[in-house]
Amino acid sequence: MFYSRFLDIYGRPNRLTVPDRSGKANLGEALDMLAGPVYNEKLTASTGRLQRLLTAGKTDTEIIQEFYLAAFTRLPELDELTRVRNLVEQRGERQEGLKDFVWAVLCSREFAENH
Repeated sequence: MFYSRFLDIYGRPNRLTVPDRSGKANLGEALDMLAGPVYNEKLTASTGRLQRLLTAGKTDTEIIQEFYLAAFTRLPELDELTRVRNLVEQRGERQEGLKDFVWAVLCSREFAENH
């Protein structure tokens, strides 16, 4: 077995027994999502989905729709799309606004229940 902080925090099952995992979040998971290196590095990675979409010149709407499909397996409703675009615009820096959006998707209850 190899060391993985991420797997230890998120409940690595013991391979010698039948795993009994809880689907409920715990404090360690919450803290890791807020400040953990795994999520922060992925949001800023040059090979990450957000960076690839920005480099490809995709619009905010296209980026928002792609993340909704990937995370929720649905397109955003019109009011959701409008609110997210407004929040991205209010942030000032486009990339930072979209990064905040992706972070919100990862922290959402809908994402947690789907994955």
